[in-house]
Amino acid sequence: MTTEDKIKALESIGGTRWQRETMDRVYINDLARWDGLEVATYNSGSVRSATLDGEAISNTAARKLGAMLALGRLWYDVTDGHFRARGIDQDEFDIIVKRVRAAAGF
Repeated sequence: MTTEDKIKALESIGGTRWQRETMDRVYINDLARWDGLEVATYNSGSVRSATLDGEAISNTAARKLGAMLALGRLWYDVTDGHFRARGIDQDEFDIIVKRVRAAAGF
């Protein structure tokens, strides 16, 4: 698969390309969905219930994981062909990258 094919595949699953000077990246959006986190909230925004890959998790764990994923960034670095992240722990990074690669076909 060529670099352009990878970029198109990532964009087709919701990635957003960003370029500036020597940097060329495809950002992966909606990290909570890619991680398998589903959260139901009250009208106040507090967590009512949550699952991770279909299994119930505590509200506290959901709140912490959701915050990390909302603030974290994950991208495919077009210049070197690697996924990179900021603000995401290694376990979640590995899970998300595996799922993104499978969805994009590489």
